Amino acid sequence: WSIKSPFSAVWLMLNEKFKLMAQSALGVTSPKDIPFVVFMATGASAGSIAALLTNPLDKAKLRLQVQRAQMAQGGKQAANRFYYRGFFDALWSIYSIEGAAGLFRGAGARVLFQAPSTAISIACFDWLRARLL
Repeated sequence: WSIKSPFSAVWLMLNEKFKLMAQSALGVTSPKDIPFVVFMATGASAGSIAALLTNPLDKAKLRLQVQRAQMAQGGKQAANRFYYRGFFDALWSIYSIEGAAGLFRGAGARVLFQAPSTAISIACFDWLRARLL
């Protein structure tokens, strides 16, 4: 189980739903008739929502990685800014100390990073799949 799994699950599920919605809105019966730009839009939208929803998980993972690096350099005292016993402790501590906003701090940057990446990758995949299968 990796932290990327929840993001990928949400992203791919939303992308499939958005493609069906686009297909219906465009009045087409086959994915072959969906323009490439629509595949880009569904991918970017799904990736953005997935990035936002899974930001708390990514935040906890990142904090644990920073803590591990600090501890490797100088022991437990080096991790003086925060200390977590595990993933769920990190989530709970961030929420307890920083509130719900703390769990989503940095989400804007994460969305801006993921949107173009997910748009390009899934649009190329879906467009090629629609034409090759």
